[in-house]
Amino acid sequence: MNIQAENIAETDLGKAQQFLFQVGSRVRAARSRAGLTRKQLSQACGVSERHLAQVETGKGNISIRLLRQIAAAIQTPVEQLVRQDGDLEEMSMLIDRIGKLDRAEMMELLNQVDQWMVERKSQDKQGRIALIGLKGAGKSTIGARSAQQLSIPFIELDNEITRESGLSVEEIFSLYGEQRYRELESECLKKVIAQNQRFILTVAGGIVSNLDTYTELLRSFHTVWLSAAPEEHMGRVMANGDRRAVEGNPDAMDNLKALLATRQSLYKRAQFQLETSNKGISECGEELTKLIQPLIRS
Repeated sequence: MNIQAENIAETDLGKAQQFLFQVGSRVRAARSRAGLTRKQLSQACGVSERHLAQVETGKGNISIRLLRQIAAAIQTPVEQLVRQDGDLEEMSMLIDRIGKLDRAEMMELLNQVDQWMVERKSQDKQGRIALIGLKGAGKSTIGARSAQQLSIPFIELDNEITRESGLSVEEIFSLYGEQRYRELESECLKKVIAQNQRFILTVAGGIVSNLDTYTELLRSFHTVWLSAAPEEHMGRVMANGDRRAVEGNPDAMDNLKALLATRQSLYKRAQFQLETSNKGISECGEELTKLIQPLIRS
């Protein structure tokens, strides 16, 4: 074999090895997305765990038949595993790396991505302010006061849901359940965005549990988390005459603290945080107005 032929053979071999590595990387990433261990995938597709390890590291060749079995088990088209697409490969590697993050690292990454989106899409958010937080944070009272000071509309998303459905929020939950409420919440949010520009919006505390809707909110609004101590949340709700959470429920405060702890990392994805504990409505309204005025006027 002459030198040129040897070089061609080495190049072809290198390309083949690179291709096997790409396929293995995609299989590994798809398995991770499916939430399967290598042992579980082995049992599901009938390919030995040892062979799977070789495939995922790009060190083992694989027949089309076995690859189809693996693809079926991880619910991924074979074409997606073998197509030579640079963008797809980069995405696969990115997903694989993200899958190795722990929860704290994941939340930090989300915060950084959100901040990047804030900078990238700030023009799309211009004039739109959304207030988030648990019930009793003062969103409606403080938001209405600030909107009046800035001479801009104040909108409560639950009121839009009631207008759209012809039912109260309580009736929607009672008749159709939370899923229907979340669907209406998403639909009404999109309508509010399409129909308004400069305004303050308040949303229910549980909107953060609907990832798609919450992502839309973060992308389309300058978001402010109105935070408070659990005791403040409970006291304000009861002061407004709503005692449903505490009647016949001795664990009401513990439940509230647990809920706040669960949602805290999600609320922290907001662009700003305004602490309302031990403050009056007037003081909080002034602080909110000062915070968002540049976002409204810019």
